[in-house]
Amino acid sequence: DDIEPDRAIVEVATRVQNTTRRTRTLGLQWQIISPSGESVAAGTSPVTVLPGDDVVARARLLVPHAELWSPGHPALHEVHLTLTDGDEVIDTDVVSFGIRRLQLDVVNGLRVNGERVDLRGACVHHDNGPLGAVTHAVAEDRKVRLLKEGGFNAIRSAHNPASRALLDACDRHGVLVMDELSDVWNTAKTGFDASIGFDKRWQRDVASLVAKDRNHPSVILYSIGNEILELATPHGATWSRRIAEEFRRLDPTRFITNGINGILANMDKMDDVIGDIAAADPNTLMTGLGEQMAAANASELVTWSTEESAAVLDVVGFNYGDSRYALDAELFPNRIIVGSETFPDRIATLWNDVRRFPHLIGDFTWTGFDYIGEAGIGRVEYT
Repeated sequence: DDIEPDRAIVEVATRVQNTTRRTRTLGLQWQIISPSGESVAAGTSPVTVLPGDDVVARARLLVPHAELWSPGHPALHEVHLTLTDGDEVIDTDVVSFGIRRLQLDVVNGLRVNGERVDLRGACVHHDNGPLGAVTHAVAEDRKVRLLKEGGFNAIRSAHNPASRALLDACDRHGVLVMDELSDVWNTAKTGFDASIGFDKRWQRDVASLVAKDRNHPSVILYSIGNEILELATPHGATWSRRIAEEFRRLDPTRFITNGINGILANMDKMDDVIGDIAAADPNTLMTGLGEQMAAANASELVTWSTEESAAVLDVVGFNYGDSRYALDAELFPNRIIVGSETFPDRIATLWNDVRRFPHLIGDFTWTGFDYIGEAGIGRVEYT
């Protein structure tokens, strides 16, 4: 964030591990290469590491007249690292990154390098359809390229962390990313899902996601979950705060959101709001509710049962909750909202909402691509 027209400060941090049986003092060198291939900053530091230990070496490097990364100009820098023992090179590494400034408020919405950016988003699953669940860099690049050509400038990874290849492609093409932690926390949605062991595993999962994302300028939002079933309870609010604060502890440079579905979070109480709503599965339920869903999401039950879980976020994500956009501007004047998941047949209407409401920073339609288990979910036939 320390960026001015004539210079930017790049903070580099490198972990050095000593796997030998004696104390080592080595030399660490950093060199920053501009998008045009020129060396624009450099630094060095001696590093002493005890046997079997690891340490972090840091430097603040000044880059004059830094070329900033943005969706319209995805300029990528590189930092070249060299670890030496005297004249001997022990190890090298190259990491790409972008220099950009993020700002967020209810008047100007989301700004990148001082300019407002409205998120024209698409939700995407991790797989590539018939190619399967394994990540293919070429397929990920094609996916991002096609979405950008189709008018999207953002991706939500639904509902698990994005692959490195996908983030690399988003960095190159200037597509912004909402990277999501999980589809469940401690309450199961299906048998033997990721809720098993979540209470023991969640910190490692958060740390892994942040370690993967921290050098990708495309990542601007961490989503801590999707349609978490326990969200509207004191237990769920406690976990919302716990997970959000862990992300902030590890990476205070990005914003925190959550895909809140007020109906699914209040399933045991919804009969009192819209009558008998028994359904086979959540997706069928949400599709069948129709106009009832808008009224349910705008109900006082949803408003106050999700208040604390929403309050821990920088950006409140609503799944199919566009009936709350105008309402929340009055009830919660400091609340910034993103449509984290919305119906594709309403994409034009919802885009008008994004342009109309300053506190609404974007819309993510479900879905940008077919995925394993569901096809045609984004296809709309207008009568």
